[in-house]
Amino acid sequence: MALEAIQINEKTIRIEDGFVRMFLLIGEKKALLIDSGVSGTDVKKFCETLTDLPVELLNTHGDKDHVGSNQFFSSFYLHEKDAIGCGLLNQFPKSHIFFVNDGQRIDLGGKSVEIIEIPGHTRGSVAVLDIDQRVLYSGDSVQDGHIYMFGQHREPELFAASLKKLQARISDFDAIYPSHGTAVLSNDYVQKVYDAWHKVLSKELVSKKLEIHGSMIRSYDDEDCGFYCE
Repeated sequence: MALEAIQINEKTIRIEDGFVRMFLLIGEKKALLIDSGVSGTDVKKFCETLTDLPVELLNTHGDKDHVGSNQFFSSFYLHEKDAIGCGLLNQFPKSHIFFVNDGQRIDLGGKSVEIIEIPGHTRGSVAVLDIDQRVLYSGDSVQDGHIYMFGQHREPELFAASLKKLQARISDFDAIYPSHGTAVLSNDYVQKVYDAWHKVLSKELVSKKLEIHGSMIRSYDDEDCGFYCE
C-alpha cells in the first residue's frame, strides 16, 4: 500500500501506512519522524520529498508495525527496554540506537518535543509531547481501537499508572494523535482509556475468546476502546 501524506499544519504532516500512521514534525533545523510504519517502504526517502531538512526517527515503541522502515535510518531514538524486549538491538545492525528517557527533550530548532515514559502496552512505550503545538503523540497506548496487552514484552500491571501520569499532564496538550483508529482525539481520551482499563481490572467487562496471530486471547470491548489480553 502506498504511503499517503496529509498536511495538518506547516509544522506537522500525518503519514498513513495502511492500518498504522506516522507523523513528521518539522522544526527550523531538522524534522522528526514518529515511527516508521509497517510497510517496509523507504519512508525516509518519502519524508525527504516532504521537507528539505534532515529527517531523524523516533519510535514510540518496538512493535513490528512501528519499526517497519527503521533500516533506512542510520540511527533512531527508542527506549532501551523496547530495544531489548522487542528484540531490536540486533535487528538493524547498520543503525545506531539512541536510548530515550523520561523528560528528555529533543530540539528540532525553534520546536521541542518531550519524551514521556508510559510502560504498559510495551515495557518501553513512550508518548511524545509536541510542546508548542500542544499535541500528544500517544503511539498505541491511547486510542479508540483495541490495545494489545498480551505477549512477553507487555507490562499490563503498569498501564494504569502510566495513564494516570498522562492524566496529570493534560493541561499541556489539547489533542491526542494516536497511531491507530481515529486520527485526532481530545485530551479527555486519556481518562476514557483509563476508565475502560479499570473495568477490565475490576472484571466489570465480560471478555470473549479470540485467536490473534496464533495466540488465544481474551477481548474486552468498551464503548471508548478495547483490549486484547492474556
